[in-house]
Amino acid sequence: MERSLLRKIDDKEIVELTRSLVKIPSVNPPGDEKEIAEFIASWFDKRHFRATITEAAPNRPNIEVRFPEGVSTSKERTLVFNGHMDVVPVGSGWSHDPFGGEIENGRVYGRGSGDMKGGLAALMIAMNALKSIGEIHGRVIFQAVADEEGGGRLGTAHLVKSGLRADFGIVAEPTSMRICIAHRGIVTFEIITYGKAAHASAPLNGINAILKMDKVIKALAEYSNELNRSHCHPALGYPTLNVGVIQGGTRANIVPDRCWISAERRLVPPERAEAAIMQLRSLLGAISREDSEFVYDFKVDHVREASEIHGGKEGLGCMMSSLHEFREYASPEGFPAACDAGFLENSGIPTVIIGPGALSNAHTVDEYVEIDELQVAARVYTLAALKFLR
Repeated sequence: MERSLLRKIDDKEIVELTRSLVKIPSVNPPGDEKEIAEFIASWFDKRHFRATITEAAPNRPNIEVRFPEGVSTSKERTLVFNGHMDVVPVGSGWSHDPFGGEIENGRVYGRGSGDMKGGLAALMIAMNALKSIGEIHGRVIFQAVADEEGGGRLGTAHLVKSGLRADFGIVAEPTSMRICIAHRGIVTFEIITYGKAAHASAPLNGINAILKMDKVIKALAEYSNELNRSHCHPALGYPTLNVGVIQGGTRANIVPDRCWISAERRLVPPERAEAAIMQLRSLLGAISREDSEFVYDFKVDHVREASEIHGGKEGLGCMMSSLHEFREYASPEGFPAACDAGFLENSGIPTVIIGPGALSNAHTVDEYVEIDELQVAARVYTLAALKFLR
């Protein structure tokens, strides 16, 4: 039955579906997944599925499709297919149309092709393949979610809070079809230092906010070095810190009264975001105690917890054996970025991350996904579901 089902998967359909999704802009920010959500719902409707659309905010819909429909029993297993609809902004310098879905050299090009409309298309094709056998022993819940690129609050986190329950999850982020069982978390934060403006010819009449920020950056650098000597996760390595943006001052002849940085702290299990935030607050507090003129604001922009799989041995085994049918098997790895798997895992759903496309190619100019990976992904998802729900 498995071989017969896999032969029914149409490789051209996978490619064309990926191209169709890429051609629909769903850029976040600002965030508007309405058009692509309507396309996905219509695609499923034409294949006699019932798609449920819920909005966490205006024009920020999430889609769930359940097969089979109806109420499941406590003895039946449930598998979650999860993928996000939003993509990051395009940027400049493209040689391909970012929303053209162009095919060249065995690749589909376009913003989101790898991250992760290719994975989303492969999940959709797998859902349709599973339905073609008429009946499975359990249930698959397909989710196309909003806001992953913005932190996931309006997407997977919203669905989890609505009462999602399942026995295993698959998130189709781009891993070059490697199985990942852990991912980093993130705390993105801003710090503002305040000073007092004065003429640069008499700098002692002012307070230089950039020099105050220099103290912060030096303290963060020392903190970063400490992280490199702290807990090393076997799949993800050490936690990290990066100061990504700095802005301050207006002219060389004015003592600056304000300086701003945006930075991020990457977490590895078992670290928690709350503890990392407390460490940052403690660092700023220490500077304040040493410098009576140190005035600052600290703001956390968004948080996503790190996670790693707990339990799910049988689901992981099904995924590993299914992948081995098409690719030489490699040991499970860590996913170095943050993603929605943490919302599933931290709600008690053992989850793996595996999808077509390379993470190193995500968010870049001329983003693409390899066509052969799309074809493998659809088959691996289908086969893994059959094995897990048999």
